Amino acid sequence: MKKITLVSAFVLLTVSYTASSAETCKWAGEIKPGLKNNWSVSLQFGYASYFGDLSIYDEDPVNKLRFESKLSSGLRIHKTLGSAFGVAAQLYYGGFKGGESNRFHFETDLFEYSVRGQVDFIKLLSSKHSPATGLYGFAGIGQFIFKTTGHQMMEGENLTRIQNTGVPEFVYFTGGGIDYRLTRHFKINAELSIRQAQNDNLDNIIKGGDLDYYSLFTVGFSWTINNVLSPFTPNNQAYKDLGLTRRR
Repeated sequence: MKKITLVSAFVLLTVSYTASSAETCKWAGEIKPGLKNNWSVSLQFGYASYFGDLSIYDEDPVNKLRFESKLSSGLRIHKTLGSAFGVAAQLYYGGFKGGESNRFHFETDLFEYSVRGQVDFIKLLSSKHSPATGLYGFAGIGQFIFKTTGHQMMEGENLTRIQNTGVPEFVYFTGGGIDYRLTRHFKINAELSIRQAQNDNLDNIIKGGDLDYYSLFTVGFSWTINNVLSPFTPNNQAYKDLGLTRRR
């Protein structure tokens, strides 16, 4: 917990400092062009995997996906600050499963909303203005709600127990990813993150006082928006570079 919290704090403070240095807004209320530029929207698809009291396949990635993971999907809105830093807000829906199938097994569905800070290491170290490939790390904090359904065999009878969270729980996370620019406006990416849930009941078992974890592995694509006020306006400079004149 302490390690993830410290990493999250470091990245978020770094991004906050970069944002303030960039002066994207004036105190007088005037919006500078930088505030409406360099946004992106991403759709993510992949798997959420379980790590907790009942996890068996932590060192077996194939069986981890088969027996302790479920499909997940997400939506993210990202704002680039400078050349290498960024902040994002994101939503994820997914879940995981686990347990010994002949004695006890469970399935968990969860919905998460969170914010994160991000730094692209290639852009940070590269002299090239905008390399096509990015390698980045991120950390953040959020909340999630979940529902866990556990099934246990006792004396030949199948007992069902449901744990349905009444209030959102906190989650801390850190991870990394790689992306590749296909065109001026579209990128593909792959990400892996580990999330520490501030709850030990994601598997319907409370044991030893340790908190449960889950990971997210996703691939996705993002659409870069140069100007959120006019996202579909053609780029005049691109026409000039090709020696063309855009019709009005």
